[in-house]
Amino acid sequence: MEGESTRKLGEGYKVYYTGEDTRRNRVGIIFHPDLQETVTEVQRIRKRLMGLKFIKDKRVWHISSYPPQQGCSEEEKEKFRGKLEEYIERSELLVLSGDMDAHVGESSDGFEGIHEGRGFGRRNQEGNRLLELADAMNLVVLNTQFEKRDHLVTYKSGQNETQIDYILVRKDCKVIPNESVVAQHKLVVADSRLKAIRKRKTPTRNMRIKTWKLKGEKAREFRSGKSQRRERCK
Repeated sequence: MEGESTRKLGEGYKVYYTGEDTRRNRVGIIFHPDLQETVTEVQRIRKRLMGLKFIKDKRVWHISSYPPQQGCSEEEKEKFRGKLEEYIERSELLVLSGDMDAHVGESSDGFEGIHEGRGFGRRNQEGNRLLELADAMNLVVLNTQFEKRDHLVTYKSGQNETQIDYILVRKDCKVIPNESVVAQHKLVVADSRLKAIRKRKTPTRNMRIKTWKLKGEKAREFRSGKSQRRERCK
């Protein structure tokens, strides 16, 4: 896939994507058939960042992010971070997910309430930046809530295991150990409960004639007409 478009997948699923004709700079969001009618807006901000808005009981933005990786300049990383922060700030309810190329580490260590103290490995500079972003934007890293090792490792290559793919939300997520979406990256799953909007039906009422408000001649005419209708019905 390349460029900016949507594509039908099997069993009614649809993928919204953006990116280049390379293996490095592409992001996408796959939507369940039951949710596709709730999608109201798709914004492809740049080749590594896109957002999709859908409405249940509230507006929800799902942002797919693939920050500049190792080998990219600090200037490029800062520009991307600034654009991501700007996008997050204007979102009411938010799901942020993607390969963040960051290690948030095993312990919370100063980021309590954002990092739940059950991460994986050692924190690096990019991990600190991700946690600082989460702190500033009032987000929590869902991946850090589980004790089982298999639910923490999101990337495996040979004997190397790490955690670089994350789901963040505004204040339950797990890794499916044996499922791989692409080579080396494991599937990260979050369960969310969203209430569907129920349209209230306006009750239909039979029009009622307020005959008790009739007075004088009009009241007599109404009673006379009513008597005549009764006679015809006999």
